[in-house]
Amino acid sequence: MQAVASIFTPNRLARILPWLAAALLIAGLVVFLVNRSHQVSATDKANDQAAAKTFHKPLPLKAVKLSAAARLTAGKFIIDAVQRKNLPEAWTLVGPELKVDTTYKQWLTGNIPVIPFTGKLASAPLKIDVSQPRLALLEVALVPKNGKMSEGGFFFLEMKKFGTKWKVTSWVPLGTNPIPVNPAGA
Repeated sequence: MQAVASIFTPNRLARILPWLAAALLIAGLVVFLVNRSHQVSATDKANDQAAAKTFHKPLPLKAVKLSAAARLTAGKFIIDAVQRKNLPEAWTLVGPELKVDTTYKQWLTGNIPVIPFTGKLASAPLKIDVSQPRLALLEVALVPKNGKMSEGGFFFLEMKKFGTKWKVTSWVPLGTNPIPVNPAGA
C-alpha cells in the first residue's frame, strides 16, 4: 500500500497527469480518424456504385462534311488575319477565344494573337482532322510562292459555329500541342 501511495504523491501526480491527458487525447483522435475513414470510404463506395449504375457513355458526335461556309471562313481568316490584309474583316471572323481582351482598336493595329505570315502565299491547302456540326479542326499548310517550305509553316486551325456563323477560335503552329477539342462544349 505504501508503494501505491508513493506513486500518487501530489508532485508526481502533477507531472504524470499532463502526459496521461495527452496520451488519452491522441488515442481518442486515432479512434475518431479510423472511424471517420471507414465512414468516408463506405460513403465513397456507395456513391461510386450509384454513379456506375447511372453512367451512360456519351454518344460520339457525328462526323459531317465540312461546309462551304466553314471553308470560306478558314480561307478568309488566312488572308485577312494571318496575312494581315483586312484586319476589320478579320475581327468578324474570330471567336472570343482569339480576341482575348483585345479591343477592336487594338486589333486594327495588327498586334493580334494570330501568328502572321506576311510573305507571298502560293496556296494554303487544308486537311480536315475533325468535322462536326458545330466544330472543325483543320491542318493548314502555308506554301510560299518562292517554294521554300522553310519559310512557310503548318498550323492547326480550330473553328466553332456561333449561331449560324463559323468563327476561328484557335490558330496554333503544328509541332506544338493544340488545345484539346471539347465536343461537348462545342
